[in-house]
Amino acid sequence: MQLPMPPPAPRTLPKAYLWRKRLTGNVLMIIGLIFCLPFCWTLIFPLIGLPMIYFGWRSAERKITALQNGEVAEGTLLFVRQDTSTTFNGEHPWKLAYGFKTPRGRFEGQCLSWDHLDALRERGEPVRVVYVPGQEESLNALWPPTS
Repeated sequence: MQLPMPPPAPRTLPKAYLWRKRLTGNVLMIIGLIFCLPFCWTLIFPLIGLPMIYFGWRSAERKITALQNGEVAEGTLLFVRQDTSTTFNGEHPWKLAYGFKTPRGRFEGQCLSWDHLDALRERGEPVRVVYVPGQEESLNALWPPTS
């Protein structure tokens, strides 16, 4: 199987993908907004919701930064399993964990995918990973982008 090679950085991602990654497909962001918007007049709900919004946004931006500006590495799929700790519209996402090697060493990353075809992926399957050099631990993502 030939893995798709990402175009040279900086890459342009579709606006619909960016919107979905930052907001509509970002469970932390949605829950944080639900806590903050209707209950902004209270004190306790925004204290819960604002950190959720922050961490949801930060997580999305890390993946987007890697996808747009990252270098390419070969990797392998470590596991695919359903993440039952997250539920949205009665569905559970798939958690994909992957390992990849860079000149600085071996690193691991993970992502959530709402694509049911990811359930068919197998451990040891080769994958392409994009990462930001010097920040491989936190700025990495699978290529092509997962939903």
